[in-house]
Amino acid sequence: MINTTRDRPAGTDGKMADPDQSGELAGLVRECQLAGISRRACIVHLSRLGAERMRPHTVRLARAALEPLANADRARLFSLPGNDLVAVWRGAADPALQASRTAIMHLLLDEEDGSTSPAMLWQELELPSQAGVLLALAGGESATDHVASAELPGSPLDPLALSRLEAQLARADEARFVRRGSVCARTRAGGFKL
Repeated sequence: MINTTRDRPAGTDGKMADPDQSGELAGLVRECQLAGISRRACIVHLSRLGAERMRPHTVRLARAALEPLANADRARLFSLPGNDLVAVWRGAADPALQASRTAIMHLLLDEEDGSTSPAMLWQELELPSQAGVLLALAGGESATDHVASAELPGSPLDPLALSRLEAQLARADEARFVRRGSVCARTRAGGFKL
């Protein structure tokens, strides 16, 4: 199953409701944008379906149609307002992507009606180059607006920029920078050598 960041809370009608994860999506996109991390994403625009076609089971079926992407590296699924779904993963997952796209088109495309098209329901993106599209969908701001307000290198950060930078650093994945290895060794004479 694709990793979602939290359990679905109960809605007001007693049914399980999908939480709005737009803030978490915006954070991931900003991290990719700032660190230059390459990811791929697909958006299923359920909000573009007519109200008569948007039934309670439609979101569940659309989520299930994205399941082939679950085995992609670092795959995550985000629920956005309007029931839009965004899957983000790292690396190549072309067979899984094609299977998900085919399932979504089979599920949602109404050929008799003609009011929906594949481009209207499905969108594929490359991060960080197309990060602005996902940030706009998530209601976030661009990374250049988000991190630093200091104009010159070496100039002091204002408190707001510093708090934003600290928040970004707290969410950053430093695993790719951490390497195991000896830094120095103690000699028999009691000294240290590099």
